[in-house]
Amino acid sequence: TLGPIKTDSSLEDSTLEDIGEHVYENDRCLTERLSALHVHKAGGTSIRSAIIRLGKRAPPASQLVRHKWFRPPRRAISELEDSQLESLSSVTVGADVEVDWQSKGRNGRKYNGTVLHREEGASAETSHRFVIKFEHGPVETLDLAAESFRVIGPSKNATIRPPPVMDESIDDDPLKEAKNRTMASLKRATAYPTERFGPQEHVLFAAVRDPAERFISSIGQAMGARGSQRNLVCTILQRECLKSTSRETLSCMARYVRDHGHWIELHFAPQVVDVSFSTMFRDVPVAVFPFGEVGRLIDYLGSGDEETKHRGRPHEVLKNMTVAHYDEGSLRTVCEIYRMDVIMQRSMGLEVPRCDPFV
Repeated sequence: TLGPIKTDSSLEDSTLEDIGEHVYENDRCLTERLSALHVHKAGGTSIRSAIIRLGKRAPPASQLVRHKWFRPPRRAISELEDSQLESLSSVTVGADVEVDWQSKGRNGRKYNGTVLHREEGASAETSHRFVIKFEHGPVETLDLAAESFRVIGPSKNATIRPPPVMDESIDDDPLKEAKNRTMASLKRATAYPTERFGPQEHVLFAAVRDPAERFISSIGQAMGARGSQRNLVCTILQRECLKSTSRETLSCMARYVRDHGHWIELHFAPQVVDVSFSTMFRDVPVAVFPFGEVGRLIDYLGSGDEETKHRGRPHEVLKNMTVAHYDEGSLRTVCEIYRMDVIMQRSMGLEVPRCDPFV
């Protein structure tokens, strides 16, 4: 069996010949190098799980490599009370906050300030460190998860920073070596060869999904399915858009993502962004399969007889939601949000009929 998964490693520098699938009397063998890209809510978790299971059953000569070239800052919030999560979810750029330092030894007072922006590099899902300009003069960076505070109103005086741009320079990056190894690996990505895999050559593949179907799955995940329950975002989405019916909830979420941007939660990111981010925005070949082929992909990887990970939706309104709950307005909104995905899939010969009237 395969040993522990190698993280930030490299493929073996050897040539694979007699490539492809080989079926024997009581067994089968795959002689190839495959690299799966995780496209969220398009079968990515099932494919990833299948590859990990395959690696655990593979002969000792096999190798399983995971490239983790990006790691967002994380802060555990499981110890926070619901009231604290509610308060933190209300903190936005430009909000006026009152911080109570009476028990902190800072002159025993409460101070008012304006949230200028999150700390540089902080993730909206995992960090609560904000840069705040206080009325009495100083600008301080505070972890509001560790402070006693309340939001007292919006402000017109905040300086809103644009989203950070990926920096091509990685000289001072703690993940520099991981990024370099990933870039080197991407340079060896190839279309499926006809005769052999050269040293370190591999085929990248991913699955993509009809944007209207995927959006419904994204809603269920972002509103509190397993893995997303305590990231603060689900609290906001449930408060704003969890209605009494699936149709009302779907319409509300379409408007919310349109108005606030798909960056609010990673499962709403366009599939084009998922693929481009995973390949570090390099021009490399990727074999793209339609979502309907995910079952066959998992069968090919030898995991068709195993139950895939279930990440159930947390509310009946979400569990019952289907594409039948779209009305013309909400469907138009979703197709326009994911225009880039519609164009990408059409360019590969995949049909996206639900969006034909709008894109």
